[in-house]
Amino acid sequence: MLLVVAGASIVEVLSHHGTWPWVAATATSAGIAAASFGAYRQHDQRYRSLLDRVPVGLYRTAPDGRIVDVNPALAHTFGFASPEELLAAPAGSVYTDPTDRDRWVTQVNRADGPVEAELNMRRRDGSTIWVRDRVVPVRDRRGRVRYYEGQLEDVTDEKRHREDLEAALRSKIELIGTVSHELRNPLTSIVGYAHLLTEEREPGSLEYAEMAAVVKQQAEDVANIVEDLLTAAQADAGTLRVVSAPLDLADEVRRALAGLSGRHAGTLDVDTPAAPAVGDAMRVRQIVRNLVANAIVHGGEHIRVATTRRSGQVRLTVADDGPGLARGDEERVFEPFQHGNREARGHNSVGLGLTISRQLARLMGGDLTYRREQGMTVFSLVLPGRPAPSATPSRRLRIASPVG
Repeated sequence: MLLVVAGASIVEVLSHHGTWPWVAATATSAGIAAASFGAYRQHDQRYRSLLDRVPVGLYRTAPDGRIVDVNPALAHTFGFASPEELLAAPAGSVYTDPTDRDRWVTQVNRADGPVEAELNMRRRDGSTIWVRDRVVPVRDRRGRVRYYEGQLEDVTDEKRHREDLEAALRSKIELIGTVSHELRNPLTSIVGYAHLLTEEREPGSLEYAEMAAVVKQQAEDVANIVEDLLTAAQADAGTLRVVSAPLDLADEVRRALAGLSGRHAGTLDVDTPAAPAVGDAMRVRQIVRNLVANAIVHGGEHIRVATTRRSGQVRLTVADDGPGLARGDEERVFEPFQHGNREARGHNSVGLGLTISRQLARLMGGDLTYRREQGMTVFSLVLPGRPAPSATPSRRLRIASPVG
């Protein structure tokens, strides 16, 4: 404004002294141009200051792929120390696949207004990130794109969280389908045999006893599945609790095996000397049942169950002579809905037994681990021990399933 006033004063002075009109006009134009340049420069400084302070990545790129302008936030997003370093790189270099930019530009060119998409892009160090790109094509009077102006936001953590939620949802859906299948099979047997039992006219017959045994076994399977599902649901909700008290691990092992030994077609060798421990008796039996059932379904013909005491801890080992897990599955087998590298023999388990067994063991101050030792697959449950009240003789059993 001051320059404009100064320019007008010069015109008056030059005119008063009879200077040529074009000289006065030139002086006026120079003054106005200087004023316009100063105002533009001041506006540009305010504009640049605003861009530099905005915490969101902003950019302008040309149709030929040149990065025309960026702010520090965008440079930081892509791992560059300054906007100048990013400006020296072609726009395609920040894309995981350079052809992605061509496809994205084609999509933007078809739009009349802002367009938004999530893109996989590359940082300066080669690592990849997910960004949400909001861009608008800026056109000239003929409708041709002059440049693209947009905003980039790093949404890598958000996308991973969303993928985790989607995976959890898929797991829940898979669980519902598996549970429906698992419950339907034993319930069908229960209902069918129960119907036959009601029509059986000779209750003392061998056939009657066999059907009653099938009903009992299938009912136990359903109860065990439901118990595992409830435990898993409590763990997911953060409400899973244990009530620890003195117990003898050997006694709980024998109680858990009472309903399982008859289901194994091979031999079940049990060596359970007294093992005074601290834990939740009901949860301990649940763990034992899952470990032995896992060995019966997925393991070899020979299963060995043993309890030992050492250094203030008690240990239960369930070992079998099966081929074991594939390399890399040693920890994955403890994840939900995992079944190892082999199909179950005539059984489709829910895949939660080992997961909840480890969770329960750790809640009781112990742990559950897997190892391969001397050709045997070995699962080990460790619990806090306690002093033995008195010596108890070892109880060693060798159970073989009846033939026929």
